[in-house]
Amino acid sequence: MKKIFYFIVTFIFIQIFISIPALGVESEEIKELENTNLETLAIEDVYLYPPFSNEITEYNTEISNDINNLNILAIPENENATVKIEKEDTLKVGDNIITIYVTAQDGKNTKQFNINVHKRTNEEETKYEEEQSKMDVKLNEAYKIEKLKTNGESTYESERLINYNAKDKIGKNINIFVLILVIIIIISILLYTKYKRKNKNK
Repeated sequence: MKKIFYFIVTFIFIQIFISIPALGVESEEIKELENTNLETLAIEDVYLYPPFSNEITEYNTEISNDINNLNILAIPENENATVKIEKEDTLKVGDNIITIYVTAQDGKNTKQFNINVHKRTNEEETKYEEEQSKMDVKLNEAYKIEKLKTNGESTYESERLINYNAKDKIGKNINIFVLILVIIIIISILLYTKYKRKNKNK
């Protein structure tokens, strides 16, 4: 009886260990079948706020008064999922809503993303352009200041290098002069010694 009992217990454990990996694979397959996430959500030449994330389903953006249509890129993580985009053919002035539906491969699970698009009025467009012009002026001024600062630092650095090179050159010239002077003194001593010896021989 004990042998039969141990055999049954061993058989059950073996079956459990065999089935665990299979359960993991099956779990991953189910997740993929139920996947309603997007890999990419973007609008051509328009910024989304906040930046795209699957945890966020509500977005805002603002567009120019002369834009009537938007090119939306919505790519699902699971290529077998389906994406449906609902929007007006022509965007009206003011607030518009674009809705993106993602249906999972299983056909049951769905996820909805909303993009609130504000198309500026003529007055808002004029104000926006004025603000952009002011911003451009400020950016240009900041760029000029930074450029002058950079040029000033470059000039200072150039002058410092010139002064350093000049000092280095002077130092080298002095060293050469000292060396020549030492050589002349040595030669003079040798000539004087030779001359003295000649006089002694006489």
